[in-house]
Amino acid sequence: MSETFCPLPWNHLATHPHGICTLCCESNQEEGQSQAFNNTNNKAFREFLTLQKVDDFSEITNSDSFSKVRLQMLNGEKPTECSKCWEAESVGNKSKRYYESRRLPMTLEQAKEITNDDGTLKDVNYEFVELRLGNHCNVQCRTCNPYSSSRWLKDWDTIYPERRALPEFTRKSSFNWPLEEEFWEKLIDKCNELRLLYINGGEPFLIDKHFNFLQTLVDRGISKNVEIVYSTNCTIINHTYEDIWKEFKKVQFMLSIDDIGERNEYIRTYTAWSKVLEFVDWMKDITSKNDNLDYNILQTVSTYNIFYIPEFYEYFDGEHISHNFVNDPAHFDPLILPREVQQIIVERIDGLTKDVQNYLQVERKSDGIAISNISGLHTFFAKTNAMDVIKKTSFKETFPEFYELIKKYEQ
Repeated sequence: MSETFCPLPWNHLATHPHGICTLCCESNQEEGQSQAFNNTNNKAFREFLTLQKVDDFSEITNSDSFSKVRLQMLNGEKPTECSKCWEAESVGNKSKRYYESRRLPMTLEQAKEITNDDGTLKDVNYEFVELRLGNHCNVQCRTCNPYSSSRWLKDWDTIYPERRALPEFTRKSSFNWPLEEEFWEKLIDKCNELRLLYINGGEPFLIDKHFNFLQTLVDRGISKNVEIVYSTNCTIINHTYEDIWKEFKKVQFMLSIDDIGERNEYIRTYTAWSKVLEFVDWMKDITSKNDNLDYNILQTVSTYNIFYIPEFYEYFDGEHISHNFVNDPAHFDPLILPREVQQIIVERIDGLTKDVQNYLQVERKSDGIAISNISGLHTFFAKTNAMDVIKKTSFKETFPEFYELIKKYEQ
Protein backbone atom coordinates (compact mmCIF):
# COMPACT_ATOMS: atom_id res chain seq x y z
CA MET A 1 0.00 0.00 0.00
CA SER A 2 1.36 3.40 -1.01
CA GLU A 3 2.11 5.73 1.91
CA THR A 4 0.41 8.67 0.19
CA PHE A 5 -2.35 7.23 -2.03
CA CYS A 6 -6.03 6.91 -1.15
CA PRO A 7 -8.74 5.86 -3.66
CA LEU A 8 -11.44 8.16 -2.24
CA PRO A 9 -10.58 11.30 -4.28
CA TRP A 10 -11.14 9.12 -7.36
CA ASN A 11 -14.20 7.01 -6.55
CA HIS A 12 -16.12 8.82 -3.82
CA LEU A 13 -18.74 11.50 -3.17
CA ALA A 14 -19.17 12.75 0.42
CA THR A 15 -22.14 15.04 1.01
CA HIS A 16 -22.92 17.02 4.16
CA PRO A 17 -26.29 18.08 5.58
CA HIS A 18 -26.16 21.62 4.17
CA GLY A 19 -25.09 20.56 0.69
CA ILE A 20 -21.32 20.97 0.71
CA CYS A 21 -19.12 18.15 -0.51
CA THR A 22 -15.74 17.19 0.88
CA LEU A 23 -13.03 14.71 -0.05
CA CYS A 24 -14.41 12.40 2.64
CA CYS A 25 -16.08 12.64 6.04
CA GLU A 26 -12.70 12.56 7.81
CA SER A 27 -10.94 15.19 5.72
CA ASN A 28 -9.72 18.39 7.33
CA GLN A 29 -12.49 21.00 7.00
CA GLU A 30 -10.64 23.87 8.69
CA GLU A 31 -11.30 27.01 6.63
CA GLY A 32 -13.18 24.79 4.18
CA GLN A 33 -9.95 23.43 2.74
CA SER A 34 -11.29 19.95 1.98
CA GLN A 35 -14.48 21.25 0.33
CA ALA A 36 -15.01 21.37 -3.39
CA PHE A 37 -14.03 24.79 -4.73
CA ASN A 38 -12.32 26.50 -7.65
CA ASN A 39 -9.60 29.17 -7.68
CA THR A 40 -7.38 27.32 -5.23
CA ASN A 41 -4.56 29.84 -5.49
CA ASN A 42 -6.50 32.76 -4.06
CA LYS A 43 -8.55 32.34 -0.87
CA ALA A 44 -10.35 35.62 -1.45
CA PHE A 45 -11.82 34.40 -4.72
CA ARG A 46 -12.58 30.79 -3.88
CA GLU A 47 -15.76 29.57 -5.54
CA PHE A 48 -17.26 26.94 -3.25
CA LEU A 49 -19.34 24.35 -5.05
CA THR A 50 -22.40 22.80 -3.40
CA LEU A 51 -24.95 20.22 -4.46
CA GLN A 52 -27.41 23.03 -5.05
CA LYS A 53 -25.09 25.09 -7.28
CA VAL A 54 -23.79 22.60 -9.84
CA ASP A 55 -25.54 21.27 -12.94
CA ASP A 56 -23.46 18.10 -12.96
CA PHE A 57 -21.63 16.40 -10.08
CA SER A 58 -18.54 16.19 -12.27
CA GLU A 59 -18.07 19.87 -11.43
CA ILE A 60 -17.57 18.88 -7.78
CA THR A 61 -15.34 15.88 -8.38
CA ASN A 62 -13.27 17.78 -10.95
CA SER A 63 -13.11 20.99 -8.92
CA ASP A 64 -9.74 22.67 -8.56
CA SER A 65 -9.44 21.63 -4.91
CA PHE A 66 -10.14 17.93 -5.50
CA SER A 67 -7.92 17.84 -8.60
CA LYS A 68 -5.05 19.37 -6.63
CA VAL A 69 -5.28 16.61 -4.01
CA ARG A 70 -5.23 13.89 -6.67
CA LEU A 71 -2.10 15.36 -8.25
CA GLN A 72 -0.39 15.56 -4.87
CA MET A 73 -1.12 11.91 -4.16
CA LEU A 74 0.10 10.84 -7.59
CA ASN A 75 3.29 12.79 -6.93
CA GLY A 76 3.91 11.00 -3.62
CA GLU A 77 2.88 13.96 -1.45
CA LYS A 78 0.62 13.95 1.62
CA PRO A 79 -2.17 16.53 1.23
CA THR A 80 -2.90 18.52 4.39
CA GLU A 81 -6.59 17.91 3.73
CA CYS A 82 -5.98 14.31 4.78
CA SER A 83 -4.17 15.10 8.02
CA LYS A 84 -6.45 12.93 10.21
CA CYS A 85 -5.37 9.80 8.37
CA TRP A 86 -1.70 10.74 8.38
CA GLU A 87 -1.84 11.44 12.12
CA ALA A 88 -3.63 8.17 12.89
CA GLU A 89 -1.16 6.16 10.86
CA SER A 90 1.85 7.93 12.38
CA VAL A 91 1.06 6.42 15.78
CA GLY A 92 0.26 2.98 14.40
CA ASN A 93 -3.54 3.26 14.21
CA LYS A 94 -5.66 2.18 11.25
CA SER A 95 -7.15 5.12 9.37
CA LYS A 96 -10.14 5.61 7.11
CA ARG A 97 -7.65 5.48 4.22
CA TYR A 98 -6.54 2.05 5.42
CA TYR A 99 -10.06 0.63 5.56
CA GLU A 100 -11.39 2.15 2.34
CA SER A 101 -8.31 1.11 0.38
CA ARG A 102 -9.17 -2.47 1.25
CA ARG A 103 -12.91 -2.20 0.83
CA LEU A 104 -12.71 -0.50 -2.58
CA PRO A 105 -9.18 -1.22 -3.81
CA MET A 106 -7.53 0.84 -6.52
CA THR A 107 -3.85 0.82 -7.44
CA LEU A 108 -1.75 3.90 -8.07
CA GLU A 109 -1.32 2.77 -11.68
CA GLN A 110 -5.10 2.46 -12.16
CA ALA A 111 -5.56 5.96 -10.76
CA LYS A 112 -2.99 7.40 -13.16
CA GLU A 113 -4.77 5.81 -16.12
CA ILE A 114 -8.06 7.60 -15.40
CA THR A 115 -6.55 10.97 -14.41
CA ASN A 116 -5.86 13.86 -16.77
CA ASP A 117 -2.68 15.93 -16.55
CA ASP A 118 -4.52 18.66 -14.64
CA GLY A 119 -5.82 16.23 -12.01
CA THR A 120 -9.37 16.00 -13.33
CA LEU A 121 -10.91 12.61 -14.04
CA LYS A 122 -11.59 11.40 -17.56
CA ASP A 123 -14.90 9.94 -16.43
CA VAL A 124 -16.72 10.51 -13.12
CA ASN A 125 -18.40 7.40 -11.72
CA TYR A 126 -18.80 6.82 -8.00
CA GLU A 127 -18.14 3.53 -6.27
CA PHE A 128 -18.78 4.98 -2.81
CA VAL A 129 -21.36 7.64 -1.95
CA GLU A 130 -21.92 9.08 1.53
CA LEU A 131 -25.33 10.77 1.82
CA ARG A 132 -26.06 12.91 4.86
CA LEU A 133 -29.60 13.79 3.91
CA GLY A 134 -30.01 17.24 5.40
CA ASN A 135 -30.83 17.95 9.03
CA HIS A 136 -34.49 16.88 9.00
CA CYS A 137 -34.85 14.96 12.25
CA ASN A 138 -37.57 14.15 14.77
CA VAL A 139 -35.13 13.72 17.69
CA GLN A 140 -33.05 16.25 19.65
CA CYS A 141 -30.07 14.39 21.06
CA ARG A 142 -28.29 16.40 23.75
CA THR A 143 -24.92 15.75 22.16
CA CYS A 144 -26.11 16.89 18.70
CA ASN A 145 -26.58 20.31 17.04
CA PRO A 146 -28.74 22.13 14.43
CA TYR A 147 -26.36 21.07 11.68
CA SER A 148 -27.54 17.48 12.07
CA SER A 149 -30.96 17.91 13.71
CA SER A 150 -33.64 20.45 12.86
CA ARG A 151 -35.16 19.89 16.31
CA TRP A 152 -32.22 21.81 17.77
CA LEU A 153 -32.91 25.07 15.91
CA LYS A 154 -35.35 26.40 18.50
CA ASP A 155 -33.11 25.86 21.55
CA TRP A 156 -29.57 26.20 20.24
CA ASP A 157 -29.05 29.93 20.79
CA THR A 158 -30.48 29.67 24.31
CA ILE A 159 -28.17 26.84 25.37
CA TYR A 160 -25.14 27.93 23.33
CA PRO A 161 -25.27 31.74 22.99
CA GLU A 162 -21.48 31.68 22.62
CA ARG A 163 -21.80 29.39 19.60
CA ARG A 164 -24.37 31.09 17.42
CA ALA A 165 -22.79 28.91 14.83
CA LEU A 166 -25.03 28.54 11.84
CA PRO A 167 -25.18 31.51 9.49
CA GLU A 168 -28.57 32.57 8.19
CA PHE A 169 -28.14 31.00 4.79
CA THR A 170 -27.45 27.65 6.46
CA ARG A 171 -30.37 27.91 8.82
CA LYS A 172 -32.95 28.62 6.16
CA SER A 173 -32.02 27.39 2.75
CA SER A 174 -29.37 24.74 2.53
CA PHE A 175 -30.85 21.62 4.09
CA ASN A 176 -33.67 20.88 1.65
CA TRP A 177 -31.64 19.47 -1.23
CA PRO A 178 -32.61 15.82 -0.45
CA LEU A 179 -36.24 16.77 -1.14
CA GLU A 180 -35.46 17.96 -4.66
CA GLU A 181 -35.97 15.51 -7.52
CA GLU A 182 -33.19 17.19 -9.45
CA PHE A 183 -30.57 16.08 -6.93
CA TRP A 184 -31.48 12.41 -7.29
CA GLU A 185 -31.52 12.64 -11.08
CA LYS A 186 -28.00 14.10 -11.11
CA LEU A 187 -26.75 11.47 -8.66
CA ILE A 188 -28.07 8.38 -10.44
CA ASP A 189 -26.18 9.36 -13.60
CA LYS A 190 -22.89 8.91 -11.69
CA CYS A 191 -23.72 5.61 -9.97
CA ASN A 192 -23.32 2.94 -12.63
CA GLU A 193 -20.28 1.58 -10.76
CA LEU A 194 -21.73 2.06 -7.26
CA ARG A 195 -20.58 -0.47 -4.65
CA LEU A 196 -21.13 1.22 -1.27
CA LEU A 197 -23.85 3.63 -0.16
CA TYR A 198 -23.82 5.23 3.30
CA ILE A 199 -27.12 6.89 4.27
CA ASN A 200 -27.40 9.16 7.29
CA GLY A 201 -29.24 12.34 8.24
CA GLY A 202 -30.84 13.98 10.07
CA GLU A 203 -33.03 10.90 10.05
CA PRO A 204 -32.88 9.16 6.64
CA PHE A 205 -36.20 7.37 7.05
CA LEU A 206 -37.89 10.81 6.95
CA ILE A 207 -36.63 11.31 3.38
CA ASP A 208 -38.90 9.16 1.22
CA LYS A 209 -37.19 10.25 -2.00
CA HIS A 210 -34.11 8.21 -1.16
CA PHE A 211 -36.24 5.07 -1.50
CA ASN A 212 -37.12 6.12 -5.04
CA PHE A 213 -33.38 6.33 -5.70
CA LEU A 214 -32.92 2.80 -4.33
CA GLN A 215 -35.72 1.56 -6.57
CA THR A 216 -33.96 3.09 -9.57
CA LEU A 217 -30.79 1.21 -8.62
CA VAL A 218 -32.89 -1.97 -8.55
CA ASP A 219 -34.52 -1.21 -11.90
CA ARG A 220 -31.15 -0.58 -13.56
CA GLY A 221 -29.65 -3.82 -12.24
CA ILE A 222 -27.10 -1.98 -10.08
CA SER A 223 -28.45 -2.95 -6.64
CA LYS A 224 -27.08 -6.51 -6.64
CA ASN A 225 -23.56 -5.06 -6.41
CA VAL A 226 -24.32 -2.45 -3.75
CA GLU A 227 -23.92 -2.55 0.02
CA ILE A 228 -25.97 -0.02 2.00
CA VAL A 229 -25.13 1.22 5.48
CA TYR A 230 -27.88 3.14 7.29
CA SER A 231 -27.63 5.19 10.47
CA THR A 232 -31.08 5.61 12.05
CA ASN A 233 -32.55 6.89 15.30
CA CYS A 234 -34.93 3.91 15.64
CA THR A 235 -38.17 5.90 15.63
CA ILE A 236 -39.70 5.16 12.21
CA ILE A 237 -40.85 1.69 11.15
CA ASN A 238 -41.87 1.31 7.51
CA HIS A 239 -42.49 -2.20 6.20
CA THR A 240 -43.06 -0.84 2.69
CA TYR A 241 -39.38 -0.83 1.81
CA GLU A 242 -38.41 -4.30 2.98
CA ASP A 243 -38.83 -5.68 -0.54
CA ILE A 244 -36.45 -3.04 -1.94
CA TRP A 245 -33.74 -3.88 0.61
CA LYS A 246 -33.90 -7.54 -0.38
CA GLU A 247 -32.60 -6.57 -3.82
CA PHE A 248 -29.27 -5.27 -2.55
CA LYS A 249 -26.05 -7.18 -1.95
CA LYS A 250 -26.11 -6.23 1.71
CA VAL A 251 -27.93 -3.75 3.96
CA GLN A 252 -26.46 -2.89 7.37
CA PHE A 253 -28.60 -0.92 9.81
CA MET A 254 -26.69 1.05 12.46
CA LEU A 255 -29.17 1.65 15.30
CA SER A 256 -28.40 4.78 17.30
CA ILE A 257 -29.20 3.86 20.91
CA ASP A 258 -27.22 5.52 23.69
CA ASP A 259 -28.64 4.03 26.89
CA ILE A 260 -31.67 2.13 28.18
CA GLY A 261 -35.08 3.26 29.39
CA GLU A 262 -35.49 6.80 30.67
CA ARG A 263 -31.78 7.49 30.35
CA ASN A 264 -32.00 6.98 26.58
CA GLU A 265 -35.11 9.19 26.47
CA TYR A 266 -33.19 11.87 28.39
CA ILE A 267 -30.12 11.81 26.12
CA ARG A 268 -32.14 11.39 22.92
CA THR A 269 -34.99 13.85 23.52
CA TYR A 270 -38.33 13.01 21.83
CA THR A 271 -37.63 9.29 21.68
CA ALA A 272 -39.92 6.81 23.46
CA TRP A 273 -38.15 3.73 24.80
CA SER A 274 -41.11 1.51 23.89
CA LYS A 275 -40.83 2.64 20.26
CA VAL A 276 -37.08 2.01 20.23
CA LEU A 277 -37.63 -1.55 21.44
CA GLU A 278 -40.32 -2.03 18.81
CA PHE A 279 -37.80 -0.91 16.18
CA VAL A 280 -35.15 -3.31 17.50
CA ASP A 281 -37.67 -6.17 17.33
CA TRP A 282 -38.41 -5.22 13.73
CA MET A 283 -34.70 -5.34 12.92
CA LYS A 284 -34.34 -8.74 14.58
CA ASP A 285 -37.29 -10.03 12.57
CA ILE A 286 -36.27 -8.84 9.11
CA THR A 287 -32.58 -9.70 9.54
CA SER A 288 -33.47 -13.23 10.65
CA LYS A 289 -35.51 -13.71 7.47
CA ASN A 290 -33.06 -12.18 4.99
CA ASP A 291 -29.40 -13.18 4.79
CA ASN A 292 -28.42 -9.87 3.17
CA LEU A 293 -29.78 -7.75 6.05
CA ASP A 294 -27.99 -7.15 9.33
CA TYR A 295 -28.05 -4.67 12.19
CA ASN A 296 -25.70 -3.26 14.78
CA ILE A 297 -26.34 -1.05 17.80
CA LEU A 298 -24.18 2.06 17.65
CA GLN A 299 -23.81 3.63 21.07
CA THR A 300 -22.51 7.20 21.10
CA VAL A 301 -20.42 7.30 24.26
CA SER A 302 -20.58 10.60 26.14
CA THR A 303 -20.23 12.04 29.61
CA TYR A 304 -23.88 11.10 30.19
CA ASN A 305 -23.82 7.38 29.54
CA ILE A 306 -20.27 6.06 29.94
CA PHE A 307 -20.85 5.09 33.60
CA TYR A 308 -23.82 2.93 32.59
CA ILE A 309 -22.19 0.88 29.84
CA PRO A 310 -22.33 -2.34 31.93
CA GLU A 311 -26.13 -2.05 32.21
CA PHE A 312 -26.32 -1.35 28.47
CA TYR A 313 -24.33 -4.48 27.67
CA GLU A 314 -26.38 -6.57 30.06
CA TYR A 315 -29.65 -5.37 28.53
CA PHE A 316 -28.58 -6.21 24.97
CA ASP A 317 -26.64 -9.35 25.98
CA GLY A 318 -23.43 -7.71 24.76
CA GLU A 319 -24.34 -8.48 21.14
CA HIS A 320 -24.31 -6.28 18.03
CA ILE A 321 -22.79 -3.31 19.91
CA SER A 322 -20.21 -0.84 18.64
CA HIS A 323 -19.24 2.67 19.76
CA ASN A 324 -18.30 6.11 18.69
CA PHE A 325 -17.25 8.93 21.00
CA VAL A 326 -18.42 12.51 21.43
CA ASN A 327 -15.66 15.10 21.19
CA ASP A 328 -17.71 18.12 20.15
CA PRO A 329 -19.07 19.77 22.21
CA ALA A 330 -15.98 19.04 24.32
CA HIS A 331 -17.90 19.00 27.61
CA PHE A 332 -19.68 15.82 26.48
CA ASP A 333 -16.37 14.06 25.83
CA PRO A 334 -15.86 11.50 28.65
CA LEU A 335 -12.22 12.58 28.80
CA ILE A 336 -13.23 15.71 30.71
CA LEU A 337 -14.07 13.52 33.70
CA PRO A 338 -11.62 13.58 36.60
CA ARG A 339 -9.07 10.78 36.48
CA GLU A 340 -10.45 9.12 39.61
CA VAL A 341 -13.89 8.95 38.00
CA GLN A 342 -12.44 7.61 34.77
CA GLN A 343 -10.65 4.90 36.75
CA ILE A 344 -13.90 3.81 38.40
CA ILE A 345 -15.50 3.56 34.97
CA VAL A 346 -12.57 1.57 33.56
CA GLU A 347 -12.94 -0.92 36.39
CA ARG A 348 -16.72 -1.14 35.85
CA ILE A 349 -16.39 -1.97 32.17
CA ASP A 350 -13.40 -4.28 32.49
CA GLY A 351 -13.83 -7.24 30.16
CA LEU A 352 -16.82 -5.74 28.35
CA THR A 353 -15.42 -3.42 25.71
CA LYS A 354 -11.78 -2.76 24.92
CA ASP A 355 -12.42 0.29 22.73
CA VAL A 356 -14.02 2.28 25.57
CA GLN A 357 -11.28 1.26 28.01
CA ASN A 358 -8.62 2.24 25.50
CA TYR A 359 -10.31 5.56 24.85
CA LEU A 360 -10.15 6.47 28.52
CA GLN A 361 -6.71 5.10 29.18
CA VAL A 362 -4.90 6.79 26.30
CA GLU A 363 -3.35 10.06 27.46
CA ARG A 364 -4.84 12.74 25.24
CA LYS A 365 -4.12 16.45 25.30
CA SER A 366 -5.61 19.59 23.77
CA ASP A 367 -3.33 22.61 23.37
CA GLY A 368 -0.88 20.94 25.72
CA ILE A 369 -3.41 20.55 28.54
CA ALA A 370 -4.84 17.21 29.58
CA ILE A 371 -8.48 17.10 28.45
CA SER A 372 -9.52 15.79 31.86
CA ASN A 373 -10.32 19.12 33.53
CA ILE A 374 -12.69 20.67 36.00
CA SER A 375 -13.70 23.61 33.80
CA GLY A 376 -15.03 21.17 31.21
CA LEU A 377 -17.12 19.49 33.89
CA HIS A 378 -18.43 22.87 35.05
CA THR A 379 -19.55 23.53 31.47
CA PHE A 380 -21.18 20.10 31.35
CA PHE A 381 -23.27 20.94 34.41
CA ALA A 382 -24.15 24.42 33.13
CA LYS A 383 -25.36 23.20 29.73
CA THR A 384 -27.12 20.18 31.23
CA ASN A 385 -28.97 22.29 33.79
CA ALA A 386 -29.98 24.85 31.16
CA MET A 387 -31.43 22.09 28.98
CA ASP A 388 -33.18 20.55 31.99
CA VAL A 389 -35.01 23.83 32.58
CA ILE A 390 -36.25 23.92 28.99
CA LYS A 391 -37.23 20.25 28.79
CA LYS A 392 -38.45 19.98 32.42
CA THR A 393 -36.09 17.07 33.07
CA SER A 394 -33.58 16.26 35.80
CA PHE A 395 -30.06 14.95 35.28
CA LYS A 396 -29.74 14.28 39.02
CA GLU A 397 -32.87 12.09 39.10
CA THR A 398 -32.23 10.30 35.80
CA PHE A 399 -28.56 9.45 36.47
CA PRO A 400 -28.46 9.29 40.31
CA GLU A 401 -25.47 6.95 40.73
CA PHE A 402 -23.30 8.90 38.30
CA TYR A 403 -24.42 12.23 39.77
CA GLU A 404 -23.19 11.13 43.20
CA LEU A 405 -19.73 10.57 41.70
CA ILE A 406 -19.40 14.00 40.15
CA LYS A 407 -21.73 16.29 42.14
CA LYS A 408 -18.85 17.91 44.02
CA TYR A 409 -17.75 19.50 40.75
CA GLU A 410 -21.08 21.25 40.21
CA GLN A 411 -20.83 24.98 40.82
